[in-house]
Amino acid sequence: LMAALMVIPIAWGNVLKGAQQVDEKLLEMARVFRFSRWKTLRLIRVPSVMPYFLSASTTGLGLAWKAGIAAEVLCSLRYSIGGEIYASKLYLETPRLFAWTTLVVLLSVLFERAFALLMRRLTVRYHMQKEGTA
Repeated sequence: LMAALMVIPIAWGNVLKGAQQVDEKLLEMARVFRFSRWKTLRLIRVPSVMPYFLSASTTGLGLAWKAGIAAEVLCSLRYSIGGEIYASKLYLETPRLFAWTTLVVLLSVLFERAFALLMRRLTVRYHMQKEGTA
């Protein structure tokens, strides 16, 4: 929940900005050629918003990790990464603290790269489908 509360405003703001940045000439072209609302959404609006969404997603993923771990630290959950970080800090176990922190950084990088790969594949698949139906 904490991660969602941190990420949703960023994602909302980026997607809204992307929606406002749609090229008016493309929208005019859609009106001239009498595109349906669905076709305008699929062929003009979604591709225009996609870079903003991808940016928000990658930024949000990193922020979600930090917020999630911070929430675990604040709640002092017993069997969680945040709880382990808090316990190692509390008992001045510096090597253990660095080990858990390193794990958080490595997991964050791993998930960010996996997410970026997934987004690239979905974007390529979307463009392939769009070219096949346009």
